[in-house]
Amino acid sequence: MKLTLKEIPLDSPFALINEQNFPKAITYPCQLRISFDSTYFPVQAYLTSKYVDKGEIGLSESVIKRYGLLEGTEVDVQTRRTFDSVAHRLIIDKVKGNMLNKEDMDTITKGFMNAEISPSHSSAFLLSQHFTEFSLDEIEAMARSFADSGKIHDFSAPVFDKHSIGGVPGNKITLLIVPILAAAGLLIPKTSTYAITSASGTADTMSVLAPVELNADEVFDLVKKTKGCIVSGRDMGIAPVVDKIITEAAFPLGIDPESLFLAGILAKKLAMGVDFMCLDIPVGTGTKVDNEEDGRTLARLFVSLASRLGIKAEAGLTYANVPVGHSIGPALEAAEALDALAGKGPTSLVEKSCELAGIIFELAGMTGRGLGKPFAADILHSGKALKKMREIIEGQGGDPKISSDEIREKLVGKPVLSYQAPGDGWPHTWNNYALKEIARAAGAPGDRLAGIQILSKKESVRKGEEVFRVYASSDSALDEVRGLIAKLRPVIVESVLLERVA
Repeated sequence: MKLTLKEIPLDSPFALINEQNFPKAITYPCQLRISFDSTYFPVQAYLTSKYVDKGEIGLSESVIKRYGLLEGTEVDVQTRRTFDSVAHRLIIDKVKGNMLNKEDMDTITKGFMNAEISPSHSSAFLLSQHFTEFSLDEIEAMARSFADSGKIHDFSAPVFDKHSIGGVPGNKITLLIVPILAAAGLLIPKTSTYAITSASGTADTMSVLAPVELNADEVFDLVKKTKGCIVSGRDMGIAPVVDKIITEAAFPLGIDPESLFLAGILAKKLAMGVDFMCLDIPVGTGTKVDNEEDGRTLARLFVSLASRLGIKAEAGLTYANVPVGHSIGPALEAAEALDALAGKGPTSLVEKSCELAGIIFELAGMTGRGLGKPFAADILHSGKALKKMREIIEGQGGDPKISSDEIREKLVGKPVLSYQAPGDGWPHTWNNYALKEIARAAGAPGDRLAGIQILSKKESVRKGEEVFRVYASSDSALDEVRGLIAKLRPVIVESVLLERVA
């Protein structure tokens, strides 16, 4: 039936429908599918005799905006019975222990894309992966099916890629690796994500330097000229079902099953026509992988799956007990990346970027094993990578002359908190989780200028010396930051002498 959208003052994903619209025989709340042009989404509806009139469906402002609709738009509304859905039956069979093949995954993927899967079944699908391991065959089938949910791009040349599983603050290495590889002539149309739980995703950081919302035609034109780009990928139609599942189910549940994130990563690489890639697996306390043994297991699984999908891959386990570089937050990280490209960056950022870029050069056959890192370092130190980055920034619609000083000047006037060493000692333990939470409380990544600048990662500090500085969106945000610093202890500064025993 056709109903007219009405915005209701309700901060909830539920819909309100006048009871005259539906027969009393239907049990409420009921599951609906709303469609408009090529947009489909599920919603749970409640009956009311107030608030909305007959012929209207009430949705919150956030839901209307999320799907790009407008109040007053006429949409098609359908009821669904869960037992009529083949996708639902497959999900329940999986919960019971059955295996899923490619055809099954295609049905489930189509169900997500057409909003035919209820929230409860979405949760069941994710929890089945969270509590039981999917086989390699199932993850491969899921990756292929996810890739088929959108466009498959062909750049008519070997495509290279780097991906990080995340978890370590300040990991802005993509902004160095892409121009290093592109300066050497490798094709790297890099699609990146915005932050979900971190203080800055690569798309957030790059957006400080240039627009990242490019469509497929714009990306193709750009990489013909520059060999590289750093874009969000949202407008390229790559594996859209992955984003739907994450937004509608994984994020609300707060879980990220290994099989889902592996299939999601590889689906997007398949859709972008990637032939060679390096996976960055940060290993350290407070990250997604806290020990090397688990890191190796994940690396082997990823490399094996990539091979099945026709992608030659290698994974690098990287040290992640401390943040990468000295900055956390979009603007601060963008400024630091420009410094590193100009030869003034922190050693940890430069070393990690060259190590991973080197792996890709070796996969490409441009150097022998073990020679990729110095090859990458030469490109970086020669200034070729900085020149290439400025070409990419200009190609994406940014100012190629932008400088790190110009970015940092925008921080003047922001509410600031200075954390000083409580005594003489050694800042020996950095808490990645605490730093991420503090940066987010300060306003990152929503406020591009919010974040943390680390000033002392050295071996020793004196009492009263500034260890790090927090730039916040507001004074109230700064109040929250103070509380988190006291509660989470983002860094421990202690004397070299831990204890005296007589």
